[in-house]
Amino acid sequence: MGCDIGEVTYVDKQKQQQTMLFLNISSFGCSGAIVDRVNRSKKRFGAKAAYFGATASVFLTYKNPEVTLEIDSKEKRNVKINNLFICNGKFSGGGMCWGPKASPTDGLFDLTLVKEIPKLRSLLNAGKIYDGRAYEVEGIERIQCHHFTATSEACVPLEVDGDTVGQLPVTFRIFPHKLNLWY
Repeated sequence: MGCDIGEVTYVDKQKQQQTMLFLNISSFGCSGAIVDRVNRSKKRFGAKAAYFGATASVFLTYKNPEVTLEIDSKEKRNVKINNLFICNGKFSGGGMCWGPKASPTDGLFDLTLVKEIPKLRSLLNAGKIYDGRAYEVEGIERIQCHHFTATSEACVPLEVDGDTVGQLPVTFRIFPHKLNLWY
């Protein structure tokens, strides 16, 4: 059985529509802003220190946007988000487990929707993200789907497998079992 491949269509920094493929995790919201800050930093004290510093400064000041999600052309919802992780794999960002139940071979994305959670609660539950217990945190929801779109009136930054690429609007779809891996 092959590995699933995700496809994302988005608006790049020059306001042009682009499409790219990914294998692991893409995200938008606060995480997109954090990745952008890390990628622009000099990383004088290493990548982990840069990531920690970017997380601390962005997380404390980030304004959660209102986003419209359309999931598998069936469900439409407006939600204020902090982050939305589109998971084909489980881990990103130095060991954070945003997709604890994600499988790269099931033909589905696992969306981890982080709603507007009070900052103190987020900080107190940060360990659960590393332990694979993200779905135990009140305000974090798991959604499985084949494709979805997200739009917003706000500028919502997007990252794909750790690269800052652009912003919403986005369309994601999955191609099941398209990549054969041998190891």
